[in-house]
Amino acid sequence: MRVFILVAALLLSGCATQVIPTSQAREVGAGAIIAKPLPDGSETVIVKRGASFAGGACSDRVFADGKPIADLRPGEKVTFKLPAGRHIIGVAKQGICPGQLREISVEMAGGQTRTFFVDVSVHAEFVFQETAM
Repeated sequence: MRVFILVAALLLSGCATQVIPTSQAREVGAGAIIAKPLPDGSETVIVKRGASFAGGACSDRVFADGKPIADLRPGEKVTFKLPAGRHIIGVAKQGICPGQLREISVEMAGGQTRTFFVDVSVHAEFVFQETAM
């Protein structure tokens, strides 16, 4: 019985939402960049995806003001610039996963860096939020 509980715990932990430090997330490859060139401005936006296996068969498409930026896989991040002002940062599931869209409105000024996190929780909830990590 103990072995069963241990195996179940290990399997579930692989699916749990795992916020990874921005420094440990891999920058997305050039082939996953949709916006060419990337937007430019004085404010930095980082969107990173958790390293969990949940939703791993699908990519997460990152949007800025409704325009696609890049597709993220587990453990990846995309870094881009925007001009100062109000922006809508969004993420939507791609591929065989349900196409849920999540958006956050942000006001950016003064050379800010804003970091956002996307993942799928152990309860199959699509998580998209700002993070300090």
